[in-house]
Amino acid sequence: MEKFRQDIVWQQEYQKQKAAFQKYVQKTASLKNPDCSNGPVILPVAIHYQGVDVSEANIGCLETLAANQIDILNEDYSATNTDISEWAAVADSFPNTVLGNPCIEFCLATYNHPTGTGIAEGDLAITYNEVTDTFFRADWAGYINLVVVKDYENLGLSFVAGDFSGTTTIINACAFGSDDVPSCLSDAGATTIGPGGGCFTDGIYNKGRTATHEVGHYLGLFHVFCDEVDNQPDCTCDDSVFEAPFNITDTPTSSEAHGGCPDLGPTTTSCGSQDLFMNFMDYVNDECMYMFTSDQSTVMNSWAQFNTFTTDLPVPCEQICPQRCLGVQITR
Repeated sequence: MEKFRQDIVWQQEYQKQKAAFQKYVQKTASLKNPDCSNGPVILPVAIHYQGVDVSEANIGCLETLAANQIDILNEDYSATNTDISEWAAVADSFPNTVLGNPCIEFCLATYNHPTGTGIAEGDLAITYNEVTDTFFRADWAGYINLVVVKDYENLGLSFVAGDFSGTTTIINACAFGSDDVPSCLSDAGATTIGPGGGCFTDGIYNKGRTATHEVGHYLGLFHVFCDEVDNQPDCTCDDSVFEAPFNITDTPTSSEAHGGCPDLGPTTTSCGSQDLFMNFMDYVNDECMYMFTSDQSTVMNSWAQFNTFTTDLPVPCEQICPQRCLGVQITR
């Protein structure tokens, strides 16, 4: 994310989008707090694998991995992930934090694919070794574009408040999906597409939460911790991307990121309060992050609506499997 902050072109686009959203907010203040009574806001997803083996057997593996990642996103963005129950044991340490439900659903598109993709109607919106610009796919505007890159230098990278114009979210292939399904073959024949097959992420970033984190950036969230200033901890930052009423007020200020699986207490206390290290926008191990706050959820849901997504099935999802995209049935 810091890479984009230092990019002048990105900064200009970010400021333009931010200003447009603030004007939108003034007209739609009733969007405060996600309301799931009419169902979740639905976002179509396209997945672009880079550096993968394209044999028929491996494509089947990659489709299963993609479906697994979509399932994880749908659980995390509907507050139905099983580990969210851990919040009850720590909630008293965060008196100003309310557990959130973004009320967002992700659909791995199967219909009305962009012209020229060569993907048949009814097939999944997945491409293989075709991305020429990792950060921008204009032909896939209107989607959440997850670009899964072999040997990527970071765990992931995303625009903050992405505009759905074809801008992408990059996920290191070793952190895409979970080790609950088999890892798949790279174009070098290694089982490094997905965790569990000998990746550096094995046992650490192995439950699909890298995509949860990076999509959080794309939908308008910063980290819950302050970036260091001159290599020194900082307690002056604000993790709000937007101004009121869509600023973040229910995440305690934290002076640094956390890794591993820390405990509550002095080592995870900074800036006068307990750090919210179990939040999806920190850096702890996948098995130790499990929640968004109410304010974070409001921002993401509202940003999706600002970008014209609704509770209706998007056109790319109109002929998807039953259950309104919650899970993907693969038929080949």
